[in-house]
Amino acid sequence: MSTWASTGDVVTYTGHTPAQDEVDRAELWIEQLCGAEVEDTSIGRRDRKRLRAAVAYQTVWMSEHPEIFTAVDVDDLRQDGVDAIFAHANAGLLAPMAHRALRRLSWRGTRSRTVGKGSRHRIGRDDWDYDTRDRDWRPLRGSGR
Repeated sequence: MSTWASTGDVVTYTGHTPAQDEVDRAELWIEQLCGAEVEDTSIGRRDRKRLRAAVAYQTVWMSEHPEIFTAVDVDDLRQDGVDAIFAHANAGLLAPMAHRALRRLSWRGTRSRTVGKGSRHRIGRDDWDYDTRDRDWRPLRGSGR
């Protein structure tokens, strides 16, 4: 089986010693979120390094968050006077450092088109982290305005 990260990579990146099945689960999770498959031979060296890091961080994060497989999707959380607003759409599913690694993948770059005479307009994106890229994005609910 081809992999993006080994148990040794997880130890190198995080200092955590995982079982192979933990790495396998994290790898499947990252595969779902980034839209690429481990067997894809067209992925370059730099992107493979970022995917290796994402799997390593996700492995440790998932071992500390076993509820990931049974959690319910929520927009925000309020309990005992404390509010939690997630940083991005998959904040409850994805390790923060894995999120950073995935955002740097070459195919996640900006997508802009030249329209008319040299003007550049952004095209709408259907990404899992669109709200972290668009500075003008505001939530419809809970904005307090």
